[in-house]
Amino acid sequence: MPQNKVIFHIDELKNWKLLLNNVNNLIPLLRKEEYDIEVLANGEAVKYYVMDHIPKENLEKNQDVDKSTNFEIEKEYIQGNKEKESCKVTMERLYKEGVKFVACNNSLNGYEIKQEELLSYINVVPSGVYELVLKQQKGYAYIKP
Repeated sequence: MPQNKVIFHIDELKNWKLLLNNVNNLIPLLRKEEYDIEVLANGEAVKYYVMDHIPKENLEKNQDVDKSTNFEIEKEYIQGNKEKESCKVTMERLYKEGVKFVACNNSLNGYEIKQEELLSYINVVPSGVYELVLKQQKGYAYIKP
């Protein structure tokens, strides 16, 4: 049984980069010891687990706006996707290092996301809140950036 058990909780899209940096910084400190690290996403954060989620609704909503404004929106969209792609590369590497990534089924249903749309290494639990309760009862450290 791993000595170091940690559950990272994320429920906001804007905190993914910070959370992944936290996990990334923790692993080298635990390399000589066994660890069990889980990243649990619920709320809007589950959207990050979708394979090719492209939020084009930002562009579609602004079709009546002049081209210069639309360009700014498109630039922001492209920058956001570059950061997201970088985070997904980090997630895959962390997964290969033994980090578990988990999604709340209630949140997936709320955002009408099907399990087939998720990255292949994402596990789904019935309830994110209940998963947090179970992990804390088992002695997992709780971290929420």
